[in-house]
Amino acid sequence: MPTEGWTKHKLWEKPLYPFRVPTGLDDDDRRLLSEIYIDVTGSAPSFDTPESTLRSVFEEVLGEFPKSKKIRVLDFGAGKLRNSIYFLDKGHMVYAVEYEGLKNSSKHAKKLFAQADDHSKNFKEYIFPQGFLKSKEEFDLIILVNVLTVMPVPAERWLVLTHCHQRLKASGYVLWYSQFGDKDQRARCTENNRISDGWYIGKNKKFKTFYREYYEWEIKDLFLSCGFEFYKSIKAPGNQAKLFTKRKNVPLGRILNAKLIEAAEIIDTSMSYPLETTPRQVIQGEPTPQNSDGVYKECVPNPPSLSFEYLLHECLKKIKTGNAGSNANDYETVIAILLSR
Repeated sequence: MPTEGWTKHKLWEKPLYPFRVPTGLDDDDRRLLSEIYIDVTGSAPSFDTPESTLRSVFEEVLGEFPKSKKIRVLDFGAGKLRNSIYFLDKGHMVYAVEYEGLKNSSKHAKKLFAQADDHSKNFKEYIFPQGFLKSKEEFDLIILVNVLTVMPVPAERWLVLTHCHQRLKASGYVLWYSQFGDKDQRARCTENNRISDGWYIGKNKKFKTFYREYYEWEIKDLFLSCGFEFYKSIKAPGNQAKLFTKRKNVPLGRILNAKLIEAAEIIDTSMSYPLETTPRQVIQGEPTPQNSDGVYKECVPNPPSLSFEYLLHECLKKIKTGNAGSNANDYETVIAILLSR
């Protein structure tokens, strides 16, 4: 069954990512490509409440605000709303960002969305991406809980952060929280299921999910390039929990946008839905049955034109000499990140 309702790649139009990645050569030395379909909503956990470690992190984050303050929270990649409901129960206002289809994906999801609706005065749902991109609200706290690490396209993670920068109050915080060091998870990450800068997961599923771990220095570089200052780490065994504040300048904002990502042609919108759990292999350059004029071509999440280092290099070209505006600050920031890598 071919992909439906897709004419060309439009950023974040769907939570589905059809990739075709190199996997070696066949007996005739022809280049083999594996078709891997990733659903970024497939990793949303089915928990009613945050687990104890995450709750303790939330408690420490809320300690940064006056106890009497009713804060505005943006739960980006809210999944089935377990974290949104935590903050709603604390009396705060929550804006949840998620793809529309996840709301009715299961009985469990419907139950949690119904719970959130009980807080109707304090709860608002942003359908991703249109609702989120059109929004003008600013927030005291933005939470990114196991979100960017399940996004297979690195450039999209950085673009999300630049959007978060626009919506964070000058006195606000961004919380990064991600799994780190889990032995079972790492055991599933091998060269056989490598893709982009991480791995596709789901041996027995037709639609895969994505997983990537970040080390502390990587997280700090990532946030610095997107306009955030490291504030502090929060103890969270088995996870990375970091709190960031807002800077004035967004170096990557000089070059990174939706059109740049779309132009890289990282996905093949004509690729058929998977029929088996094992990714189908095709030969690069061979004709495709979906399009009489088309051939199988490589479509990867991280082409050279979207690499972190290349984009930083392009940022340097946009920075004018002199101390005017943010030029000097951006120059120092980009050079520092490049040297650190």
